[in-house]
Order: sequence, then C-alpha cells, then structure tokens
Amino acid sequence: MSRIPTPEIDNAPEASKALLEGVKKQLGSVPNMFRLIANSPEVLNGQLAFSAALNGGKLNAATRERIALAVAESVLTALASGIYWPSVFLVTVFGNVPMNKRLDGLAPGSAEARKYWAIYARRWTLLNHWRTVGCLATSIAYALAALSFP
Repeated sequence: MSRIPTPEIDNAPEASKALLEGVKKQLGSVPNMFRLIANSPEVLNGQLAFSAALNGGKLNAATRERIALAVAESVLTALASGIYWPSVFLVTVFGNVPMNKRLDGLAPGSAEARKYWAIYARRWTLLNHWRTVGCLATSIAYALAALSFP
C-alpha cells in the first residue's frame, strides 16, 4: 500500500481535477505518476507544462521516444555501475580479500586462528550478503537497461 495517496480524479485536490481530466482525455487514462503528483496541483501543472513544452519542439514523437529510451538506458546503466562498485568491488577488495589474507597467514588450529575465526565468519558472511544484494540490484538495473531499448 502506498504511503502517499494516488487519488482518482474525483478524490484529487480541486485544482488538480481539471488537469487530470485533460490527461485522461489525451492519454485515455490517468497514469499513476500523474495521480501521485496531483496531490500538489502546482507540481502537476509544472509537469504538464514541461511535457507540453517538449511536445511542442521540432522533433517528431518517434524521435522523442527514442531519446527518452536512450536516456533511460544510460541512467539505468550508470545506476548499475554505481551500485556494483561500492557494494561488490570495493567490499571485495577492501573487506573480504584482506580478511582472507589475514586468515591465510595464521597457523591452522592456533589459538589466534580460533579467536580470529569467530570474528572472520561473522564479518565475512555479512560482507558476502552485502555483495549478494549488490549483485542482485546491479543485475536488475542492467536487465531494465537492456529491456528499455529495443
């Protein structure tokens, strides 16, 4: 359930109702994004003015759509890279690898190794979970980028 209401036209603020009716007339329905920002008539009006300005340019609709898809693809690719580097690469290089090297340098079965193992197992597992979540989020962003541009 959304914490921010996405009102139907009838439940929208009075100043947003006519704007939402215009969106419905133009698109056939009111997308959730417009219903959400209808909570602030000023924001809805600004978004519709921005859209109208873009539609009034010299580019045809097909070209505008291709540009929008290319931008979405590049943003999602940048997002995927932005997730991967800190959550996977940096965690591995500055977290897991130094821990592995330290553990490798300890004598097997020694008291120091047993003491470090208790810390190592908990911390390494936490870092590995973090890397797993980062890989999953990176994969989702790359998949969305691939799907956004035919």
